[in-house]
Amino acid sequence: MAKARGVIARWTTPSIRYTPKAVGVEDIAEAEITIKQRGIVRLHKTMDDAAIIDGSLLWSYTQEETGSLTSRFTAIVQIDFKTTAGMRYTTRQFEYEVVESAVSEVI
Repeated sequence: MAKARGVIARWTTPSIRYTPKAVGVEDIAEAEITIKQRGIVRLHKTMDDAAIIDGSLLWSYTQEETGSLTSRFTAIVQIDFKTTAGMRYTTRQFEYEVVESAVSEVI
């Protein structure tokens, strides 16, 4: 598994950006992103939840969503997508360290 790509602080509003290398983002028909902790899917979003910016997919998360993650457990992020031509791809797994924020609630 890859080295930690970043940090997700609970109760914050981070974004995860993915730029496909095998195809252009305009060729993607469907995409899904999952965030797992200890093998359990904690957060799941589809392409409908993403913004397309400069050839990348950008998924944003709410305070409530990141508040559902458990600190001290690594978050494993993986993206699956299918092209308009029917080809299916997956990314390698990306690790994020999950940490507490100063205020442990929605503000």
